[in-house]
Amino acid sequence: PRRAVAPDALADELWTALAGGEVSVALQPIVALGTLPRHDRVTAFEVLARWTRADGTSVPPSRFVPAARRSGLADLLGATVLAQGLDALRALRATHPDAGLSVNLAPEQLSGPGVADTILHALQGAGMEPSALTVEVPAATAFEDAEAGRAVLGALRDAGVGVVLDNFGAAGLSIAALRELPLTGVKLDRSLTADLGVDDRLVVATVRLTTRLGLACTAVGVETRTQLDAARSLGIDAVQGHLLGRPETALTQPAVTPEGVAPGMASRAAG
Repeated sequence: PRRAVAPDALADELWTALAGGEVSVALQPIVALGTLPRHDRVTAFEVLARWTRADGTSVPPSRFVPAARRSGLADLLGATVLAQGLDALRALRATHPDAGLSVNLAPEQLSGPGVADTILHALQGAGMEPSALTVEVPAATAFEDAEAGRAVLGALRDAGVGVVLDNFGAAGLSIAALRELPLTGVKLDRSLTADLGVDDRLVVATVRLTTRLGLACTAVGVETRTQLDAARSLGIDAVQGHLLGRPETALTQPAVTPEGVAPGMASRAAG
């Protein structure tokens, strides 16, 4: 049921959009890096919410995600995105049999009752093993309700779901989160990725730290060959960004060349 909230025109419209099927998903490939480019492979897809109104106009996530959070619709939006993402993953496994799905959790979802059970039930209903899913928690909000968040994430990790701290390196609480949260990996903040191949000192330190802690490290926002080459040489586990593939609503199999996943060809539609 919809929670009682203060009046919010955009949130009211979002509620109608969710009920009317206007909210869909786009998926962006996450590419595991091999020692050589030919060993690179798509191992997961991040699922992202998209809202296209009936008249064809789009509402950017930067507007409707905050509206969902402040109006109590984060759970419903999250459930919609997860369900559609799992449907898409089932189809994608025809060409990527081992691929997983990565989904963002809002802080409000972490504090809600029965969140872990709801997510695990959705996986079971889709015929997916828990290890097929990774949940991402934004570093800046990981501690809004620390005790409840740790309980939810701990239950998910115990069941086999991956738990990743997003935007790592951007927020002051990120280092503490590495100790406090039951993580399996981190995603570097774009501000760190932007320096790849130019000034790698912070990234080198971060990779050493995550390696010592047994956490997988993914660089987000990889846009240039220089950044991709630096990520590989520094031992970063995986990359994500427009160079490897933009988010798109109908994914095709990423193009593969003798040198690995072809940059810019993992998806062809702008997102």
